[in-house]
Amino acid sequence: MIRLVLGLLAATAISVTVASCSSTEAVSSASTEEAVDTQWLPQADTPSGVATEVPIERGALTRFLTTFAYREFVSEPEQHPGRGPHAAAGSPVRTWFSPSLAQAMEADEETFPVGAAAVKEMWSEGGELLGWAVEVKTDLGRGGGSWFWFEMVGTDPATAEIYGGGNDVPGCVGCHTQGTDWVISDLPL
Repeated sequence: MIRLVLGLLAATAISVTVASCSSTEAVSSASTEEAVDTQWLPQADTPSGVATEVPIERGALTRFLTTFAYREFVSEPEQHPGRGPHAAAGSPVRTWFSPSLAQAMEADEETFPVGAAAVKEMWSEGGELLGWAVEVKTDLGRGGGSWFWFEMVGTDPATAEIYGGGNDVPGCVGCHTQGTDWVISDLPL
């Protein structure tokens, strides 16, 4: 019954998200009693034991981000104005693509391999790193449920606001439907 109610709420959130593609509320890990914006709640199970190029366990993922380990990946050539909720008012962003994702994008593949990942840095106009958005392909096929979604606003894991953190997060999927297999990048690699 709870899953059905969450599913109905998620469907509503998807339609709202597609229309606005933004939100100001984060999923709080501090309290389950708070009102939670359901568009950031995962709607599909995240597979376990999947080999990925970016870790999906929260502690390992935040360490991966805060140590800039992803900067060994292929990146967009430079920062550019962001779209959607990743950066308010088009503040600069830059995305880094894991090796398998970069290879698949260069080959113009329509569906990306399991384990592929993208890490988006979000910056202020003044040059301060604001946080990251991450997507990791965890399952075969297409669709938002085949991707793990995570966004961290803030660079200190102890105080950052966390959005998503699982598969098929309506607030992420709503904007990413316009991308090839849910990856959005207009710039050549």
